[in-house]
Amino acid sequence: MLIISVFAIAEGLSKISFMKVSGVTVAVYSTWAIAQFFNGKKVASYLKAIIAYSLGVLIFGIVLVLLGISIDLLIKY
Repeated sequence: MLIISVFAIAEGLSKISFMKVSGVTVAVYSTWAIAQFFNGKKVASYLKAIIAYSLGVLIFGIVLVLLGISIDLLIKY
């Protein structure tokens, strides 16, 4: 999140869109950090890290959608 905030400040000051660059930077940094946990010297660690990061983002999105649907159903009834 701190990386994204740096890009947001730069975008606010320069009026140039950095959204794509910040998204890629966060994904690459997160993958690198997770790979260091597994063993950063092996290629398989980076594959595990990409899978772990992708599954985490996917599950987070699914949980948000389900939470939103359940709150919507509670409000309606």
